[in-house]
Formats: sequence, C-alpha cells, structure tokens
Amino acid sequence: MMKLKDYFNSHNGQVLQRIVAAVFLGYLVTNLLSILLAYLLPLPLNDAAKTATLSSFVIYSIIIMWCFTKKDIAKVWSRLLIVLAISALTIFLYNEI
Repeated sequence: MMKLKDYFNSHNGQVLQRIVAAVFLGYLVTNLLSILLAYLLPLPLNDAAKTATLSSFVIYSIIIMWCFTKKDIAKVWSRLLIVLAISALTIFLYNEI
C-alpha cells in the first residue's frame, strides 16, 4: 500500500497538486486580483467592474497554464499564496482609507 507522502511525490500526486493549486487557489487569486483591478482602474465604478470581470477570464487562464509549466510544485504553491496575501492585504488597506 502506498503511503500518502509517497503518493504526493509520484507523478499522479504532482498532477493532483497542480490541479488543486490551479483550480482552487487560482480561483481565489483571480477573484482578489479582479477586485483590486476594479478598485484601481480610473473609470466609473460600473465600467471598472465590467472591465475587471472580463479581464478575470484572462487572468484565470494564465494562472492555470502557469501552474502546469513550472517544474517545482512548492514554488507554485508559495507564489500563489504570496500573490493571494498581497492582494488581500492591498484590498483591506484600500478599504480602510
């Protein structure tokens, strides 16, 4: 029987980790980046929200492709978590002003 640690080091485990990172973490990062983009665009709020929502499709596609092109899965997780934390902190600080 394969241990959990051995499974995550196998090829199937690596693919599963990339799928989880791309789908779930990529979705969170995309949502936060589109919210941040809507705040920062110098447009009326309705136009900024529409532009940010439409650009979120491109952002999410790029994140998914990027997750599968990197060789080191730890770098994928760490960089996505860093972008998630920075964008969440920026949105929080922007709302505090």
